[in-house]
Amino acid sequence: MPQSVTASVSGLTNGDLPRRLAVTLAALAIYRAGGRIPLPGVDTAQLTQHLSGGGLSGSAAAMTSIMALGVVPLLTALLLAEAAMCVSPQLRTWGTMPPGHTHLGRGVVIGALLLAALQSYGITMALEAVPGIVTHPGSEFRAGVTTSLIGATGLVVWLAHWITRSGLGSGFWILLAATHVAAFIGPLLPQLPLLAQGAVTAADF
Repeated sequence: MPQSVTASVSGLTNGDLPRRLAVTLAALAIYRAGGRIPLPGVDTAQLTQHLSGGGLSGSAAAMTSIMALGVVPLLTALLLAEAAMCVSPQLRTWGTMPPGHTHLGRGVVIGALLLAALQSYGITMALEAVPGIVTHPGSEFRAGVTTSLIGATGLVVWLAHWITRSGLGSGFWILLAATHVAAFIGPLLPQLPLLAQGAVTAADF
């Protein structure tokens, strides 16, 4: 039985469900709150206007928040680690042992942070290429955005570990599911008043 599932079952048998549920909800709340903190030096109003003018959809606030990368760096690092273990059976065997598992986990975290740094650089270049989006382009802006995104990735790793250790289920998969659920529900929320008034029906979605 996976470690995260074992921990959750143990918590349930000990009557610890409320605490574990509270930890999971708190971690999700922190994750969602990070999506509302804008990157330093980005004019979200100008970005919203630019996206609207280009006929593009999406939330400018989410696209330029410190959580813009979400779980992508961690997911990529995990996939790379899994690919390496598929290529090398010795690495997989080493990774199943306690010392190897610990070192492998640290390697995944370091890899996620390095990937976040690379992706951050690409984001800063893309933002600076759009006129009026960045208030003060230059090295200071790039350093601020890169630091923010790397720090947010570190926070995502910590939240995933916190949920796995003290919450319900696997932290990584819960954060990944939360990202997709939020992206699906978000566009529907403005339609709820119309649905209640009968102006739209379920068939319109």
